[in-house]
Formats: sequence, C-alpha cells, structure tokens
Amino acid sequence: MKSKDNKFNILEKALEEYLYLLEAQMQAFPIVKKSMESLINANLNKVIKYVKQNNIPTDREKGVQLTEEHVKPFMSLTHNFTHSISAEKLYYRNIIVTFISIYDYFLSDIIRAIYKIQPDFINSCGNKEISVARLLKACSINELKNDIITDEVDNILRGNHDSQIKWFETKLKLPLKENISKYDDFIEITERRNLFVHSNGKISSQYIKNCDEKYLISEKGNLRIGDKLESDENYIRKAYHLLVEIGVVITQLIWRSIGGKEELENADKSLVQIIFNLLKEKQYYLAKTLSSFATNPKHRSCNNEYTIIKRINKALAFYLNGEKEESNKIIKSYDWSGLDKKYQLAILVLKENKEEVIELMKSIGKNDDNKEMYREWPIFRPLRNDKEFIETFESIYNEPLEIYEVTPITWNEYKDYIKDPQKFFKENMIETP
Repeated sequence: MKSKDNKFNILEKALEEYLYLLEAQMQAFPIVKKSMESLINANLNKVIKYVKQNNIPTDREKGVQLTEEHVKPFMSLTHNFTHSISAEKLYYRNIIVTFISIYDYFLSDIIRAIYKIQPDFINSCGNKEISVARLLKACSINELKNDIITDEVDNILRGNHDSQIKWFETKLKLPLKENISKYDDFIEITERRNLFVHSNGKISSQYIKNCDEKYLISEKGNLRIGDKLESDENYIRKAYHLLVEIGVVITQLIWRSIGGKEELENADKSLVQIIFNLLKEKQYYLAKTLSSFATNPKHRSCNNEYTIIKRINKALAFYLNGEKEESNKIIKSYDWSGLDKKYQLAILVLKENKEEVIELMKSIGKNDDNKEMYREWPIFRPLRNDKEFIETFESIYNEPLEIYEVTPITWNEYKDYIKDPQKFFKENMIETP
C-alpha cells in the first residue's frame, strides 16, 4: 500500500527495491548451489573413474600411486576438480559481496530520501563551504543542493558500516542498534565482505578492530591476523536474514520519526504487508523477527486493529514454524476480548479449535472480504486441506476454494528445463519465449 504523501513514497520504494534484490539473490541460491555441487561431483567421478579404469593403486597414507603415463591425465582431471571447488567457494563469497553492495545502494537511497523529505536537513551537512567556481558552474539552486547531498552521501558511505548506523542515530536520534536483533553479527558480515574483496578472505587488523572483540572471542574463537575466513550456506542465510531485518528496521524508524502521527498508518500498512508476505513465502524466521519488532510497545500502532493484526501474525509466525508452545504463550499474554469475528477466527485456528472455527465461519456467512481472507491469509494454511473446512467454504460461497500458492522453482524442475526447454514449457502450458 503506497503512502498518500508522495514524499514518503520514496522511502517505501527504496525498501521494496532493496527487499526485491535480496530475495532475487536468495531464490537463485539453491539452484546455483546445486549446479556447483553437481559440477564438483561430476569432476570427482571423472577422477575416480580414471583411477578405476586404469587400475591405479591407492593407499590411505601414500595416496594415489601414479606411473609416468598416468601423471598428466590424472593431474588434468584433479585440476578440474579443484577448480570446481574453488568456483563454489568464490560463489559463496560473492553472494556476501553482492548482499552488501545491495545494502550500500539501499542506504544511499534512504539518505537521499531523508534530505528530500526534510530539505532543511541540508543545512547541517558536514561540508558547508562551496567554492565560487562550483557556484558559478551550478545551473540552479536545486542542482547545487543535489551536489551537496551527493557529497554528503559519499562521505557517509566512505565510513565503515558501524559509523553509518551512528550517523542515523545522531542525525535523527534513532535507537537503531537496540532495535537490530544481532547487530554484532551484522558488523562482522560487512567486515568479512571487505576481507573477501581486499585480502582474499584473510583476517586483517582492520577486521579485528572494527568487530567487537568480545563478540569475536565468543562467536569465532581465537582468530589471528592472516587466518582465512570463508562463507557457507548457513552464513549466507544468516546474512540474508539480518540484511532484510536491518533494512525494514531502518526504514520503519525513519518513517515513524520524520512522518509522525500523520504517516503512522502508512508505516503500519507497509510493515504488516511485509510480515504477511514473509508468512506466505514461509520465511518464518524473518516473520518472527519482524513481528517482535512490530509488537514492541515502543513502536506504537496507528490504531487498535493494527495492534491486533501484529500480535496475531507474531503468534502465527511461531505457530507455523512449529513452535506451538511459544505461540500459545503469545496468545495468553494479550487480552482478546471484543475482537471482530475474523480475528476471533484467527485465534481459534491458533488454538486448533476446528469445531468452533467451522461454526464461526457459518455464523459469519457470506462476506466477499472474508472469502479472499480464507484463501490468502496464511493463518488458514493448516486448514486448507481439511475436508470440513473446504466443504464449509464451498457451501458459504458456492464456489471451490481453489488455493494457488506460488513457490520458487526446485532443482528438479530446473534440471527438467535444462534437459528439454520445449518439453518443459509445453508440459507446464507456458508459451515458449
């Protein structure tokens, strides 16, 4: 939902593009990962096949016993094998580098948005001295202002990522660090990116200096300058989760701070929609994290309905993630009296009281808004394959439930496409590009 005030659309647009690019990377990751693994396995199998076909003796301690005639072919095969391993390592590194590049670009957009929304902020830019030559070269005051903002953005982005967060905290009096669940992890990821780009992953004194020392000792053990760090699947997922969280938190805190009461509803709409999308996409870890941020009493809602939605979605995120005990704790911690019937339905679903859910559905009856709610809201996901739920829906609306959930392409689907694109498109009734 777009903000009515065009000034604040640029904040929302910057966040939407940022989240889109991060998710694009993550959707491609499993497919490329499988491709890399297949390449490694194929090259390894060629080595094993060559050894077996030529009856080359092997020993656990001495390794492969090669005669002169087998040295060159064997070395060529092992060269391909080690190359494919290096390619995988580089790909894992490059995802982190790309993530931080996306984040830096997002931060640049957000800073520009702040100056556009609050033009008076330009008066506090660090570099206020402007040369006569620059004044004469400028075609207009607006062009000069844009140049000053560009200089300010460049100055901020030249600092490390911790100093960038401090700029927001000082400039806008925003408590960013306390609202980011794993801030030390975030800083470590940005610093590891620098190692990948500048020192082939080898730890530098700058890395140790910029990361919190206590954090490094507790999380990473006894690291030394020159030790090499890498990336893996778990590290990539952690980075993705943190970067999504920090992007949403930064945008929300700025929006609520600068926009005040007038923009509170638009900020709430955006936050609720993001959490809703995460629940639909089964990204429950992020849904839990952002729901915890959304339900923090320090971040008030524009009205009681949004407060209820945020609380329900928080309980739902834990419930769908299999943490039913925690979900029940959340439900018990709030007063749900006087709820609209659709929210009463939601609580009954979370309590797994199917009989009362069915009775309340019948009591509510035909309502076009609720029809799409039954189909779209992830809270009804546990019931959508239930025969009684389906029959009740169809008896109320006189039409089939027909749920269609889009899921990312799987490795097997991708292999089918690579094998025979024409057949894949034909079988899936898609027009061949």
